[in-house]
Amino acid sequence: MKPKIEFAYGLPGIRCSSEEICLPLSRPHYSMASCFGFHKAAAPPRPAFFCVRVSALFQKSNTSMPCTLVMPYVNAQHHQHMFCVRIDPAIDDKNGGKDVVITEVNCEPVPPGPKNPYANAFYAKEQPLLTVKEAQRDISPAHNRVWKLTNPSCLNPITKKPVSYKLMPHASPPLMAHSESLVAKKGYFATKNLWYSGGSLGRAW
Repeated sequence: MKPKIEFAYGLPGIRCSSEEICLPLSRPHYSMASCFGFHKAAAPPRPAFFCVRVSALFQKSNTSMPCTLVMPYVNAQHHQHMFCVRIDPAIDDKNGGKDVVITEVNCEPVPPGPKNPYANAFYAKEQPLLTVKEAQRDISPAHNRVWKLTNPSCLNPITKKPVSYKLMPHASPPLMAHSESLVAKKGYFATKNLWYSGGSLGRAW
């Protein structure tokens, strides 16, 4: 497929294929291009990647905090790029996702005993997130934490379990700025890796 320019929300993007989009972004101190892949369940995934060109700044002292000194008296400031993606899942749901529920899955060790004589077994513990407050979650690579969006009214014909779509987050920190900073107050969404508000047609955020 030949790349072509498309516009979304007034911003130009380059569609490289039917399942891959690259968005060039320009800011005063850097230029960046972000590429996202949208694939079907059985397709080999291509990870999203970001290409960044950073503009360095002159500083009076020859120190490197909070920045990286790239040459004497020239630094590249430490900063984060936070991306917020809203998902409205309709997983085999004729009601447009109204019946979808979310659960958190953590890997936990099985206590030693007759059913685990070598003490090496572990299992996936599933916990429903029933309220908006409970569904403000952080990642936990130590427990291989994932989240499942499930439609309990539709069963998989093979497993006989409700059909689900699994969110598998990569290890990345939340907002590093102090909670009293202006950016933390304006970008409070970035203090958690997951927010889930449930199916509400009149709720935009």
